[in-house]
Amino acid sequence: MTAFLKNIFHHLRPAKPKDTPPEIRLAAFGKHPGWDDHMEDLGLDTPRLIAVKDLLYVRGIGSNIDAGAWDKLPAGRRIDGFNHAFIWHWADEVVLGRFWSSRDGKGRTHYPMVVCLACTGLPLGWVLEHGVGFLEDTRQQCQAVASAAAVRAIFSAGQARLTTLLAEQPREPPDPFMSAQEVRALARRPEMGDNQIGFLRICHQMDRGFPGFWSPTSRVLHTPPSRSEQLRLPVGQADAYAAANQWIRFLSAHLRDVVGILALWPLGGFPWLDVIAGDPSASQLLCLRCTLAAIPLTTDIPFNVDPKLGADVGQFLAGV
Repeated sequence: MTAFLKNIFHHLRPAKPKDTPPEIRLAAFGKHPGWDDHMEDLGLDTPRLIAVKDLLYVRGIGSNIDAGAWDKLPAGRRIDGFNHAFIWHWADEVVLGRFWSSRDGKGRTHYPMVVCLACTGLPLGWVLEHGVGFLEDTRQQCQAVASAAAVRAIFSAGQARLTTLLAEQPREPPDPFMSAQEVRALARRPEMGDNQIGFLRICHQMDRGFPGFWSPTSRVLHTPPSRSEQLRLPVGQADAYAAANQWIRFLSAHLRDVVGILALWPLGGFPWLDVIAGDPSASQLLCLRCTLAAIPLTTDIPFNVDPKLGADVGQFLAGV
């Protein structure tokens, strides 16, 4: 086996980002009965948050609504409404979000309301530990009020709570990337199928958009690619947030944080999550309301896997 595979995760890990003062921002956009149309943006005062709204809400959800893309899907291939979570990860930034079906003051119900936490200089595990319950609490409060003034008050109080929460941040963030042993355990989970074929199909799909995905010598590790790549992954027995955390850590190690990694999924026991490496397109975000009958799991697609990729991944998983 080649030397780079024996030490792959040492080679793949990027240099740690410069020390960044930790920060959490609460933001919201979308539809709420307190506004007659799209609500005013709350907390969207950074380029990252503005980009999140543009890619996810305007170009993604909005474009699919305008095109009637979800309405055209048969009932068995469509999820009704919105009740989703997402994690968007970059080198030293995480945006954790929730969105749900909502309406504006005129009763129009096509668009959701979105709340999110933009976190800088904080490890993903800590963000999930503290942020998931916070956002659920914020959702419940927003759904319980009808006025714009009440929503603004919720967000003002929420930001104050977050400022206090920062005092509990860990001084020594854990290593964000998976060890080789953790990756082998991920590949051997039952939902990966016999002989880890599901994991190999995931690597094959990633290699399409990021040639040389498995190799630390590939230029893609240093240069932003010209396309994004999408995966639909089984959740298995894990909590969806925990599963998303694992896949983000795995992909980040290989991509060296040259792109953002977005994981998003419907809540309520659905057995999959969607992961997009790179800026998502409107067509990719169609996945938000597509069942497995419309978009199958990547692990179930019978790709013709490149023999060399198959051999390299197989040797690594065997611990050779």
